[in-house]
Amino acid sequence: MSAFILTQVYYELLKPQRFAVAFYEATHRIVAVIFFGWVIFAFHNLRSGTVFRWLFSHPLWQPIARLSLSIYLVHDIYIIMSVTNLKSLAYFDISWFLHIVAGDLIISTILASLLFLFIEVPSGKLLNHFLNHCPILILIS
Repeated sequence: MSAFILTQVYYELLKPQRFAVAFYEATHRIVAVIFFGWVIFAFHNLRSGTVFRWLFSHPLWQPIARLSLSIYLVHDIYIIMSVTNLKSLAYFDISWFLHIVAGDLIISTILASLLFLFIEVPSGKLLNHFLNHCPILILIS
């Protein structure tokens, strides 16, 4: 969130040149992936960041981790449906953007919970049942 706010402030106050914008657009995703990869590597392999390791290994994150696949599968469909149902042109500013993102996040999480409860959990139980009780599937896997 802080990176988003700093980027918005940078664009609003400094009005960067075309080269700076093009360079940012070409490299920001690669730099973000490298940064997150380093954070994961440092936390897991180097055993650094004791406060952050404690925070991210807290059981509070388990439901979110279990819902992450369902949120990933649902959010694109929901966003496409919400954008195509706009009746008029929207003026894009930061407050509108934050309002829409918060609503999309909440509704995508609710839809993902339904998907998880009604499809993912029963299919996982069926798969475990078949793998435990069908000898032919054990030989194949």
